[in-house]
Amino acid sequence: EYRCRDALRVFYKLPHSHFYTGYVQHQVGRAYFELSDYQNAQKALETMQRIEPHRMKGLEVLSTALWHLKKEVVLSNLAQRAIDFDRHSAEAWCVVGNCFS
Repeated sequence: EYRCRDALRVFYKLPHSHFYTGYVQHQVGRAYFELSDYQNAQKALETMQRIEPHRMKGLEVLSTALWHLKKEVVLSNLAQRAIDFDRHSAEAWCVVGNCFS
C-alpha cells in the first residue's frame, strides 16, 4: 500500500530549493497519479519538465495522466519531444504507446 498522502505532506514541507527539483516534482506527480488525481499529477510532472527539460524519468507517468485526462494534443506533443530527445529510451516508447492507445 502506498502512503501517498503522507508522502505529499512531507514533500510540501521541504524548503523551496528542494521542493522545486526534478526529482521531487517527479515524486509529487507520482503520488498524485497513484491517488488518481491526474490534474495535479500533470501539473507536478510538467513542472518537473520545466525544471529539467531533458529528464526522461517520469514521462511515462505524465503521458498516462494525459491519456486519462484525454489531452490528445498535449500527449502528441510530448511524444514528439520524447522521441526527438531519445528515441531509444523506454520512457519515450511508453509515451508513444499512450499516444496511440
